[in-house]
Amino acid sequence: MEQLWLDEEIDGLRSVDSVIDLAWLLMSHPSARPPEVLEQLLASVQEYAEEYLPAMLVHARDLMRRGEADAAKAELQRALREARDAPVPWVHQVYAAALTASPWPEPKGLLCQTLWD
Repeated sequence: MEQLWLDEEIDGLRSVDSVIDLAWLLMSHPSARPPEVLEQLLASVQEYAEEYLPAMLVHARDLMRRGEADAAKAELQRALREARDAPVPWVHQVYAAALTASPWPEPKGLLCQTLWD
């Protein structure tokens, strides 16, 4: 995964959804997480975290990973407000898990696909 990341041009070949999905996958599998690659992905995701629901969720998961549970919950609440016009049950499941300090459910497929299916 790291080699694939290093071999491609960031701006040319990756869509924002690919970057978001890759960041989520790396956070889901800590043993496969090259820290510098994850940090580069998270920096790219941050550009979209104000307005794009999948990026909000990656940002919230990163906050939780860093031990900032209250900030992560606030970000999830913001994501729920953004999703009110297009309800996505999985976001509600993630928020419920965050409230109870339970493990977050994994999406049924890639994160961006799960949100829009």
